Amino acid sequence: MKYILIFLSFFVLASCQAKTGSNVHDILLVKLFRGLQCPLEESTASAHWVSDSEALQQLINSVPKRVIGQTINLPSFDFKQRRLLLVSMGQRPSAGYQLVLQDEKLGREGKDLVLYLRWKQPDVDGLYAAVITYPCVWLDMPKLADIGVRILDGKGKQHFYLP
Repeated sequence: MKYILIFLSFFVLASCQAKTGSNVHDILLVKLFRGLQCPLEESTASAHWVSDSEALQQLINSVPKRVIGQTINLPSFDFKQRRLLLVSMGQRPSAGYQLVLQDEKLGREGKDLVLYLRWKQPDVDGLYAAVITYPCVWLDMPKLADIGVRILDGKGKQHFYLP
């Protein structure tokens, strides 16, 4: 009888696990940098993989020189084991816009990783510098074979998919 109860408890726990999303695994994500002047001065929002250290150095060197005090200091990065993701909001008319990482873990749904970023807009009554900005965030994640990344906002709207 004792063994039957133990078996049934494991069965119940396993079925609860399946119902709560057994296909979701937490994968640690590291925010390396967040700022208002992204190296990619694009008018629209974008997301890019940075492929190697040469491409990374070119991006860092392209940070506009007009930005006083803006420096991007990233730690050494192992491109064989990790992936570097750059997400930008594109051009914005004030300093009130930001990309905010909602969770330091990536969810996994099916074959895709899911990343939630909050696309923060200025408060209606807020005072912000009237300056052109290019808000962005640089993220470090493990390199996993054959897995894409879906980038969603807090409302679940998908902004990008990167294979």
